[in-house]
Amino acid sequence: MSNAEKEIYTLKANHLLTHIRTGVNSFLDIGAGDPFWGTFLVKHVNHYVAIESDPDRAFTIKQAGFNVLEGDFPHIKISETFDIVLVSQAMPKDMADYENFLKSAWNYVSKGEKLIVVTFAENQEKLKEIIRIISMFGNIEVEQIVSDVLNMSQDLIDHTSNLRCISVRKEL
Repeated sequence: MSNAEKEIYTLKANHLLTHIRTGVNSFLDIGAGDPFWGTFLVKHVNHYVAIESDPDRAFTIKQAGFNVLEGDFPHIKISETFDIVLVSQAMPKDMADYENFLKSAWNYVSKGEKLIVVTFAENQEKLKEIIRIISMFGNIEVEQIVSDVLNMSQDLIDHTSNLRCISVRKEL
């Protein structure tokens, strides 16, 4: 992982911490990619589950000691709900699949808890579709993830300025 990628992960992780309140016990990471979130979150939640479709990436996450369900979401079925369900840069390529994908993710959110989607705003049409769908679940919060790191390269600043965090809490 490059230094720039580490900085982006750290930026997203610090922002994610603002959504993790005391008492959050479980976390579902849809499209985990690597063990970063698990390693970061193990200090903040009791139960972390990753879903990863790429066998090599799933193997790396398992090697790091985390529970991984290997396969394509939303085709994987899970018998529990989670306090936080994260979709970080893991939306389907085809916008036609967004609604089913996000509704499936929403089904795994415990009552009173959150679905969080982190995505890039470079494609406004896709961002608007994500927001439209998540808005069906309740009152959403859309935030730009920004950095207070002063020594970031201009490329990294340009890259991270497009990051958005869209979250919605499930009613009790």
